[in-house]
Amino acid sequence: MAGAEPFGAVLGALRDCYAQAAPLETFVRRLRESGAEEAEVVRDDDAPCYRTFVSQCVVCVPHGARDIPRPFIQGIDSCCQNIRKLVM
Repeated sequence: MAGAEPFGAVLGALRDCYAQAAPLETFVRRLRESGAEEAEVVRDDDAPCYRTFVSQCVVCVPHGARDIPRPFIQGIDSCCQNIRKLVM
């Protein structure tokens, strides 16, 4: 049920418009599960305001989108780079 997850109503509406809509942390976890190198979105030493920001980010994938190329995913070594690359 969409309402059971954080921002469930918003994600439900976005999923009507996009092929996928998920919280940023879920999106990155799926990348790792699909064979991407380990990428951290949040680390233990991150500031609380950054943790709050990340918890409120949503990634939307349009219909017909291609997979993210491996070189894009590999070699990302910090949280800021993760966010910057995903936003681009």
